[in-house]
Amino acid sequence: MPLMELDALRMTAQQFVDYTDALLASAEQGRWRDFLTVFEAREALMDTLIREAGDELLKRLPDMRQTFELALGKNLRIQDLAAARRDELGEELSTVQQQRRLRMTYR
Repeated sequence: MPLMELDALRMTAQQFVDYTDALLASAEQGRWRDFLTVFEAREALMDTLIREAGDELLKRLPDMRQTFELALGKNLRIQDLAAARRDELGEELSTVQQQRRLRMTYR
């Protein structure tokens, strides 16, 4: 299986990092629709990076190690924000379900 050219791999890796920045900005600003769009695009890039380099990514792009370490930290922040939003939605759904049950009970 031919490996992606190094320049193309670097561009893909940089786009992945850029999408990570965009995800963090969307999550921090509560723009969840934008978040989902960027998330899907970033996942496609991740699939490409795994397919083309796998565990060898940082060996092929050693100069990007610090960039990826920073992206990892941002990803942890994204996960925290997404988990908080998931919890908010769960509470909202629970409230709506409780209200619906009360309405049905008192009809």
